[in-house]
Amino acid sequence: MILRHDSTHSIMIAANGPGGQASHFRVQYFDSHEAAWMKSGVYACQKEAEQALVELQQTGRQARIIHYTNCPASR
Repeated sequence: MILRHDSTHSIMIAANGPGGQASHFRVQYFDSHEAAWMKSGVYACQKEAEQALVELQQTGRQARIIHYTNCPASR
C-alpha cells in the first residue's frame, strides 16, 4: 500500500506479492535529478515510517510510504 501525504491529499495503493519477506514500510523520496523514486529507509512499524516521511517533507522533498504486505524473495 502506498501512503502518499502532502499538503493537499493522500493516496493509498496496495503493493503485494507472494511469499518472501515480512510486512514492512518503505519510505521513498523523489529525486528530481534522477527523475526517480529513491529509497530513504525501511521500517517494520508504520509510525516510524510516518515520522521519517514527515522529516523528508520538512526538507521540501516529495515523499511517500509503500506498505509491503508480502514481498517476494529473490530467486
